[in-house]
Amino acid sequence: MLTVSLAERALYAFVFVSIVSHFVYARWIRCWSRVHHPPGPSPLPLLGNVYQLPDGHKEKTMSDWAVVFGKLVYVSFFRTRVLIVSSLDVAQEIMEKRSMHYSDRPRLVHMQEMMQWTSHLGYAASSEDFRKHRKWLQSAFLAHNSLVKYRPIQLREVRVLLDGMSGSSSQFEQHLNRFIGAILMEVVYGYTVTSADDKFLKYGSEVMEEVAHAGYPSLSPPDWLPFLKYVPTWLPFGKYRKESERFKDLVRKMRADPYDYVRKTMAAGTAPSSFTSTLVEEAVRTNLLTLQEEEDIKDMATLVYGGGMDTTVSTLSAFVLAMVLNPRVLKKAQEEMDYVVNQDRLPDFSDRNSLPYLECIIKEVYRWHVVAPLGVPHQSTIDDKVRGFDIPGKTVIIPNLWAISRDPERYPDPETFYPERFEHARAGSIPQTDPRKFIFGFGRRICPGRLLADANIWLAIANMVATLDIGKARDSAGSEIEPRVESTSGFISHFEDYMSDIKPRSENAAQLIAAAAV
Repeated sequence: MLTVSLAERALYAFVFVSIVSHFVYARWIRCWSRVHHPPGPSPLPLLGNVYQLPDGHKEKTMSDWAVVFGKLVYVSFFRTRVLIVSSLDVAQEIMEKRSMHYSDRPRLVHMQEMMQWTSHLGYAASSEDFRKHRKWLQSAFLAHNSLVKYRPIQLREVRVLLDGMSGSSSQFEQHLNRFIGAILMEVVYGYTVTSADDKFLKYGSEVMEEVAHAGYPSLSPPDWLPFLKYVPTWLPFGKYRKESERFKDLVRKMRADPYDYVRKTMAAGTAPSSFTSTLVEEAVRTNLLTLQEEEDIKDMATLVYGGGMDTTVSTLSAFVLAMVLNPRVLKKAQEEMDYVVNQDRLPDFSDRNSLPYLECIIKEVYRWHVVAPLGVPHQSTIDDKVRGFDIPGKTVIIPNLWAISRDPERYPDPETFYPERFEHARAGSIPQTDPRKFIFGFGRRICPGRLLADANIWLAIANMVATLDIGKARDSAGSEIEPRVESTSGFISHFEDYMSDIKPRSENAAQLIAAAAV
């Protein structure tokens, strides 16, 4: 009887697997080469380009790819096809001019299905739900009459912000968090925040901190391998499920508790007008307040509150760091402010058109620190051609906003904080585009709260410039402490913690702050 040793069996198995792998690889290469995709780093069979994607700061690796392969880079992560766009012109071409075919979202297994962070992220742009919710948001946050209604809240809270920052520079981010959180809680839920320790603010801060560090949408292993959502927590890759279980409870509180507050105050007849109460009243009036409608209202309210909170704090913190590093810019802005406002009052929205240099500073803050480096992904719905390249349907489109903000042809010397770049373009150069044309997204998926966010940021920065000196902190020996300029990695980017010295710029400014805080 013929016997086969264990070594021979292993050899036969190796030969068999090698032959099969060869044919699979050959077929995969033929299929890959039939179409003319944009260039990109060489993929491996089955794995694609997973092995080339780092854990952190993916936007920087993708920017390096753009230098080698061009502004359109085509990669794959297992079976997920991805087009990385590092050109503003191309991003606008496909996601705005061709928005009908590039406005869907990919399946977001990690963030949407596992973490349950606002289900609207997955709606197809052609769905009735998407159109209904977009109409809700546009009515509340794009109509001029609606935005004007929020100004008393914004003006009240910026005075609280100045009072806090002038007395405690070491906790300035806590004051920024309270500023934007209080505005959004009142706009969205009609709830007045009276303390930085407010429980609703804590819910929002905890949730958005988790979202910021959860990884990039569509670029986590569960997005490529959806079965990972079922992997037990004690197995490798089970960490995604473990983290998501903890996160879901935070999201539940953030969605349900403020909404319940609105319903209770409406029942008592004491609810002030808010985004949520308006939607509930309309649904009751039309007899459409179903359980599903309530869930939709919760989703949209959570989207506005959560989406506007962490991004605004990150932008305002970036402004403070920019002023610490660039005292010349702050001094020039203060001179403009003094000329317009005369140091006898605080600036308000009526001053905006009279402060062009301040506008340049805000544009440069947006460009210098893009809070969502890779934006939120789109997905193509049809096979298409872009700049002569074949783009299959259901390709994930990732706009590399970080790379766009550092395009040296559009923004010379991009790592330097230089607001004057927006005062005038150099002769023969590409106009230095207002970053608001890309940082808030594109086409049908553009951020519906962008005007409110921009107004909040302008008001906070204008008032800080008018009343505060912002500089480097000093150690016990009186020497200046140089801050680190390093950003965190993830969906939402923040600068790493740094120290600063913030104080009223004059006795008159201190009196203005004190009088406004009463």
